[in-house]
Amino acid sequence: MMLCCLGTIVPFVLVCRIVERSERFWLWNALLILCGLALLFFVCLLIARKILKPLYTLIRNSRLALMGKLEGPLPESGMKGEIGDLARDFEKLRLALKKSDRQLGKAEEAKKRIEGELEVAFDIQHSLLPKLERINSGDDRIQVAGKLQPAMTVGGDLYNVFFVDRSHLCVCMGDVSGKGISAALFMGVVQTLVRSVARYNASPAAILDHVNKDRAASNEGCMFVTIFCAVINMRTGTMAYCNGGHNPPLIIRADGQADFLASHGGALVGMSPAMTYQDEYKVLKPGDTLFLYTDGVTEAFRKDGKMYSDARLKDFLQNKNNLSCDEIVEAVWKDVETFVDGAPQSDDIAMLTVRYLGK
Repeated sequence: MMLCCLGTIVPFVLVCRIVERSERFWLWNALLILCGLALLFFVCLLIARKILKPLYTLIRNSRLALMGKLEGPLPESGMKGEIGDLARDFEKLRLALKKSDRQLGKAEEAKKRIEGELEVAFDIQHSLLPKLERINSGDDRIQVAGKLQPAMTVGGDLYNVFFVDRSHLCVCMGDVSGKGISAALFMGVVQTLVRSVARYNASPAAILDHVNKDRAASNEGCMFVTIFCAVINMRTGTMAYCNGGHNPPLIIRADGQADFLASHGGALVGMSPAMTYQDEYKVLKPGDTLFLYTDGVTEAFRKDGKMYSDARLKDFLQNKNNLSCDEIVEAVWKDVETFVDGAPQSDDIAMLTVRYLGK
């Protein structure tokens, strides 16, 4: 009985040992497998990092480029494959952006320089305008007011009022073809000519004839100017005038009636030396107001294409005799602004109001 039990115990111990050794074997195998997988993962991670690092560098540099920073490091230019091609293309793009940035900087500098020159031109042009407050304070027989609003910084519209002598006042309104600096320079020459000629010959027709011959003789740019010129005898109210293709002025009578000043409408000034001009005459009564303007007023357009028009200006000036010259100019300006309703100004605008008081 005892031998039988012993025979049973011995095989059982052997089985336990075999099982124990088997568990250890599988445990070591599992550990080796896990270590191998960990090593494989680490190697794969290194390989992936080496492959993806240039791509991450490109992504980082693209974000920096969006912020205007174009100096970040790039992957080696000798890399092969798609990433290498992408790196080389990105370098070309970055060089193009640097070049564009330099050109943009130069353009900005040029723009600032031009803006500065335009500001100087604006100051020069406005220095050519008459000092109306001196005329208003210097002679109680006349009252004047004016406004100049170029479509650009400077323009080709300009007005002038000055005394030829103690008894004669010269009034001039002009509009050069075109806009901008070239028109402003042309108008500056015209203004100088009008002043110089008027001091020796107070005939408006003679003034326009001289300006026309001078400008037509040296007009390579084929520019021209429309001019209305008048000389008012301050003692009698007689006004000699000549219209060189300009918009006809309006006269607001002392009773409030507003009408266009009749004229033969002479030729444009500066086109040909063969053009002829003649004086016309009108007697102003005390309280009569002369309203001169350029076509920037009557040809102001709304967004729907509708134009302000001569008829609207005439209707608006009816019964405005109770307003001062300054008030008339500002009232017309506000009416034009209301009419266009925010549409951009398409042309230069100039207005001049002259009231003969005859004291």
